[in-house]
Amino acid sequence: MKKRTTILRIDTPYRRLIPFKTLLVGTFLLMATGLSAQRAVVKDSLSGLIQDARTGAPIAAARITVINKAASAVSDAQGRFTIALTSDNDVLNVQAYDYNTVEVPARGRRQLTILLNSEVFTPSFTTTMTLTGPQPRSRQVTAATTLRQLNDLNHLAADELIQGELGADVRGSSRSGQPGMGASLFIRGIHSLNANAQPLFVVDGVIWDNQYDVVSVQDGFFINSLVNIDLQDIETITVLKDGTSLYGSKASNGVILITTKRGKDPVTKIGLNVLTSFTTAPRSLPMMDGESYRLYATDMYGSMGYSGAQMAQLGFVQQNPAHPQYNVYHNNTDWNDQTYQQGRSNQYLIDVTGGDEKAMYYFSVGMTNGSSVIKETDFSRVNTRFNTDLKLLRNLDLGVNVGFTRLERTLQDDGINFYSSPTWLAKIKSPIVSPYGFTQQGEITPDYADTDALGIGNPIQVLLRSLNSTKTYKMNVNIAPVYRLKKHFTLTTVFDYNFYKGVERRYVPMKGTTARPIEGKGFSENELNSQVMRNTSFFSDTRL
Repeated sequence: MKKRTTILRIDTPYRRLIPFKTLLVGTFLLMATGLSAQRAVVKDSLSGLIQDARTGAPIAAARITVINKAASAVSDAQGRFTIALTSDNDVLNVQAYDYNTVEVPARGRRQLTILLNSEVFTPSFTTTMTLTGPQPRSRQVTAATTLRQLNDLNHLAADELIQGELGADVRGSSRSGQPGMGASLFIRGIHSLNANAQPLFVVDGVIWDNQYDVVSVQDGFFINSLVNIDLQDIETITVLKDGTSLYGSKASNGVILITTKRGKDPVTKIGLNVLTSFTTAPRSLPMMDGESYRLYATDMYGSMGYSGAQMAQLGFVQQNPAHPQYNVYHNNTDWNDQTYQQGRSNQYLIDVTGGDEKAMYYFSVGMTNGSSVIKETDFSRVNTRFNTDLKLLRNLDLGVNVGFTRLERTLQDDGINFYSSPTWLAKIKSPIVSPYGFTQQGEITPDYADTDALGIGNPIQVLLRSLNSTKTYKMNVNIAPVYRLKKHFTLTTVFDYNFYKGVERRYVPMKGTTARPIEGKGFSENELNSQVMRNTSFFSDTRL
């Protein structure tokens, strides 16, 4: 132990002499303080054995550290180790390759046998991302769940992944079958019919605007901000039941923290990720076939008081193959098969990470494209991200996050829309009619049919003739300096600039659709809509 020399300097005003009694008492107190400081650093040793919990075999090269202390040790070939302690209340953190980390309190013991379980089991001692930064889960008092291993990367948005992986903590409802449309998430349930009950999303310390109040010109389309983040750029996703202590009432529905990847190792690494996934077409509701529907329609018309002569004039009741209307209404069309297809998605991402003792960086470029389960719809995304951590001064660090995403979609109206939603028309369209038109002599043509006798449009015409698209651009620049005033006392500031632009165009064709009534005006044969949205926001968060 090195000896420390302490110089006591006493400055007295007016150059007055210090009484001997006062100097003696001060010297005694200084000596007592030195003795107590020496006692505080007196170390006791603890010996132990690291073993496999299943086989009992010794584990070599396990790292043992005292939490919040500088002491550490490594187990030998027989799994034995010896480590110095400064208190009977010290806690050991034990880590080994292919095993889960454990924390073991010393509790005054001098001999320990520590059993490690394989990493295939759920870990108990991990680091959880909280509102104030990463914290050990063993000392976390708030309800939080962290997702670290993103195994299911087939999704295009983080909320879709959360719905599948964290279903026990977050209740989710898919908005649509369109790619990247996301899901409505609820941590504390739906407790309001009008107000938003979804959680607050915080990405790299910045609150993201989910634009719940923005209405799209496209029926059934939702703007999902989380689709601007590639899942392969995400490091962790943490679900917090409550965040009002820091963010106020806007976090009363819970908080979802998302952190993106950063450079950790100075060794330069280049990664290539290629993923292809398929989405099967949705199953149709149980429907009547053509013959069953024809009998049902005949009974319905008979119950409405139609006479036999009137019924004979209806085209779908004709049983003579030579009749011109026979081929028009003797079909068995599966409109669900005409509207849906197998979806496909291709994802490519190249990332580079590395750095040195002064700067660490992470850079990625990704591209995603594919088709939806609805015919004539597709999805395209190009994204890039650059994160770096710089050591500017001895006590000053700087984190920089830059992200850019460009999205482009070809869409169709979705949901309950009698005029322009092909998915809804496929549900209400009669199976006895054909997608193609017929001549007056009852001969089929290569042209697709217009609306039928019941005024229901042709979903295939809507799919082929609609011109619906949306393009969005999102860019954010995040600067986060950290100044360390003392060892456990820091001043941090997060400043974020965010730019968002969305361009939407929608055209409903005249051919194959029903005219839409306009109150007080008449009828609309077709429809044209467009919308341009721009949003520039600044975010700042300073903490001491």
